[in-house]
Amino acid sequence: MTPSIARVPGISRTSQAFRAGLYKLAEKHGWNVDAIAAVISNESGFVANAKNPVPGQTASGLLQWIDSTAKSMFGFGSDQIRTLSAEQQLPLIEKWFVAQLGDGLHRPVDYYLVGWGARPGLALDYTLAQQGQKVYELNRALDVNGDGTIRVSDLDSRVQRTLAAAGGERIDASPLPAAGGASPSSSAHWVMLSTSLLRSCGDTRMLAILRLRDQGPDVLFLRSILGLPHSIHYDAITMSKVRDFQNANALVPDGICGPKTWGVLRKMIGGA
Repeated sequence: MTPSIARVPGISRTSQAFRAGLYKLAEKHGWNVDAIAAVISNESGFVANAKNPVPGQTASGLLQWIDSTAKSMFGFGSDQIRTLSAEQQLPLIEKWFVAQLGDGLHRPVDYYLVGWGARPGLALDYTLAQQGQKVYELNRALDVNGDGTIRVSDLDSRVQRTLAAAGGERIDASPLPAAGGASPSSSAHWVMLSTSLLRSCGDTRMLAILRLRDQGPDVLFLRSILGLPHSIHYDAITMSKVRDFQNANALVPDGICGPKTWGVLRKMIGGA
């Protein structure tokens, strides 16, 4: 079956490379790619440098990450997210949903809920905000029946309406062949993304401390920078490579990638 995504509002402005990447990461983790597309459609309309226009608000990027969330999750602020293309934000999307949902299929509304700092699986009648609260005022449009309360059901309705707006149409998400047979998910592509993100990291103490048997996007970034094959698993080969790097750079060769190791790696690739 040809990879495809529901043609939700705004997705037509994205590149095939972005759609292929989004489809691939959703497939890898068992996520509902249509639901994720619907959430991005609602949050930013697929405008990579979108910023919440309300004075004092910092929400930016495809999933409208606020500054404090961006710094704690990615190691850099929302202003830097706006400098990244949609393709460069794919690793952020992956890291976000891995951290918030883990692997496996979820209700469409759950992909929206985690952006509210709410846990997935909440009952549809659960109250998220009420009139008089700041979060309600910022999202008043979600109160479709005007009863002064935003419930999980309101978010669910928003996602379902967005999916319905696709009218059953789908847009191609097939991977594009690149020169030399490489694909957007190739090691070279991930090295480019990884080095770009690490260079822009303001404080390596905010990056994950990685050790044997860890897995996830941070491991993929690390392995890419170290020249290892594309993988999210911190295996014995990764640990050995980290130890070699630490020995060569006068670091404690414990095989754990912590702030000091990340810091030397950042200098190695031209970061501040």
